[in-house]
Formats: sequence, C-alpha cells, structure tokens
Amino acid sequence: MRERAIVFAKTESLAEAAACLYGCSFGKGDLNFFYEAMVKEGALKAFDKLKLLFRPIIGNIQITNDKHKEGTHPVLTQFYPSSTILFPLWRKFVVVDKVISEVQFMQLYPKVNDKVEWWKRYTDENGNDRVVKS
Repeated sequence: MRERAIVFAKTESLAEAAACLYGCSFGKGDLNFFYEAMVKEGALKAFDKLKLLFRPIIGNIQITNDKHKEGTHPVLTQFYPSSTILFPLWRKFVVVDKVISEVQFMQLYPKVNDKVEWWKRYTDENGNDRVVKS
C-alpha cells in the first residue's frame, strides 16, 4: 500500500492517482498512507489530490471499497482525514510549499476553520514550530 501511496503523491496525472486509490478502503485506514506520502514526498496537483482523497468519486463511480449506510448515495460520501494528519497537510501545502491557499484548504475541510488560527499562532512563515509567550 505504501508503494501505491508514493506513486499517488508523485504522479502528475489525476487518472493515474485515481488508479492508485482504486480498491483501497477508508474504513481500514488505507487512505492514511496516501496522506502521509503526500506530506513526506510533496505532491503535484496537491489540491486536486486532496479533493480526490476527500471524495473518492469519479463521475458517479466510487473508486474505494467502502460500504455505505443503507439509503445513502455514494456521491454524497466524504472521507474526512484524521485530525492528526490535518495539521501536517496544512503546514506542508499552505505554509511551506504555498501550493494551496488557506481559503481553499478551509473550503475543502470546513471543520478546521477554528484550528487554523491556533496553528498559525504556533507556526512561523517557514513552517517551523515557534514558542509563543502568553
């Protein structure tokens, strides 16, 4: 799974990235490998890949193997990343690499709106941790 995640992070093609995701299961924690590879390796087309991980659907077809609650449609399915990976994603793609704007990140993950202000307080413009005096 880690090899597929590294290929996912390095590829320029979204079709190839979707092929790497095909057959994975969010419920089993497979997508965490993909988030970690994106943070570690960097990612081309990072925003598009994060959207694909958040909602792994192309057209009307879900590319992951996750089951749905009865009566829900796969198109409405969203897989929110764990809270432990959100900060590294924000630091890597918004602060350090600046490939995603803060507004785009908060639109993709609306639950982090209040956390971003907290993260900014403890991170400098280079993505390094800083000590804040109270």
